[in-house]
Parts: sequence; structure tokens; C-alpha cells
Amino acid sequence: MAQSEKKGGLLRKSSSSKKPLKEKVVLMYDEIFTTEDPSKYNPRFWEELFLMKVNLEYLEGKLESLDGEELMKIKDNINCLFQRCIWALGEEHPIRVVNALQTLCALIRGVHQKNKSTSGFDIINMLMGFDKAELCMKNLMESLDALLCAEGSESLKSLCLKLLLCLVTVTDNISQNTILEYVMINSIFEAILQILSNLPSRREHGYEAVVLLALLVNYRKYEVSA
Repeated sequence: MAQSEKKGGLLRKSSSSKKPLKEKVVLMYDEIFTTEDPSKYNPRFWEELFLMKVNLEYLEGKLESLDGEELMKIKDNINCLFQRCIWALGEEHPIRVVNALQTLCALIRGVHQKNKSTSGFDIINMLMGFDKAELCMKNLMESLDALLCAEGSESLKSLCLKLLLCLVTVTDNISQNTILEYVMINSIFEAILQILSNLPSRREHGYEAVVLLALLVNYRKYEVSA
């Protein structure tokens, strides 16, 4: 009996000392945060990623834990993730769309925390790369416009507005937010006005839509009036 109890105690001690297993999406994030292409040994990596429930806390925390030099080393993978998110917004599978929107929000917030003291140009480079920024933002704004104007799920529209607010407030001073240049070029005004002109949508998303509209209207207004 004593020997049995001893064995049981050792088993319990052994199992309790093991580290908890990481969920699959976290393991996939860890692959992105290396210098290698995460799809090198798994061609379906990106397809699988957007079927996984997003772990916002881990993704944002991982971004914030890296210093500037470490972040620059994985810039290509961050750029690729940002672009893959945009592609996923065009998917028919709503789970992929939701996960892509949430991932974009986490990426923008995480990079913003690392770049609080620097210009928006650093944020653009880290998220998209200067050479791809114009096309990325054009595709992103077109996808958001389509989702906001569609008769689809209200929760999707809410996530779209949340993402737009993340983009607009990515710097503390809105007039220094160079990402907004791309937002203004690829106008989202009509989609916002459509939400405000539709009673059910206005009840659901009116506050976010008005805040977003006010921020866009006030972008560099002093420079324009001067």
C-alpha cells in the first residue's frame, strides 16, 4: 500500500511539474516569430492559421516583448502575416474573415506599442513594408468597404469598424499618422455614411461610426485651413 501511494505521489508530482501544453495557434505564432518562412515545411500553414481561434493576448504580448532589433529581424514574416490577413478578408468562410480582422487589430496594436515614440513611417514599414504599403492598404480598404456595405453579419461590421479605429489611432497624434494617408486615398466615407443612414446599423454601430468619421474629418484640418 505504502509503495502504491509513493508511486501515485511521484506520478502526481511528475504531471504537475510538466509545463502546460501550448495551444496550436500559439505554436503557429511562435513559428511566425522566427526568421524562417513558417510555410517552408507546411504549405498549408496560412490556411490552417485562419481557422484557429485568435489568441489576441499572446500575439500582442509577443510583439511587445521584442525590442526594435528583434522585431526588425522578423519583419518579413510580420509583413507576410499582414498581407495574408488581407487576403483572408476575401474568403467566403466567415471564421477566416473574423480571425483575420482580429489578427490585424492585434498586429496594429502590438506594433503601435513598440513605435509610440517614433513616426508612423516605422509602423508602415513594420506592418506592410514601404514597397507594398500602397497596394496592401488599397486591398484592405476595398475589403473593409465591401464588408461594411454588405448585408452580412453585424458582428463582422463591428470588427471592421474596430479595425478602422485601430488604424486611425495607431499614433497618439492623429495628424502624424501616415497610415491615414492611405485611408484617405481609398475613401471609406460612403460605407460609414451608409451605416449611419440605416436605422438598424446606426443603432448597432452608430457610436463607432461617428467617432471614426470625426477622426477622419479632423485629420490635418489645421494644415488644410492654413
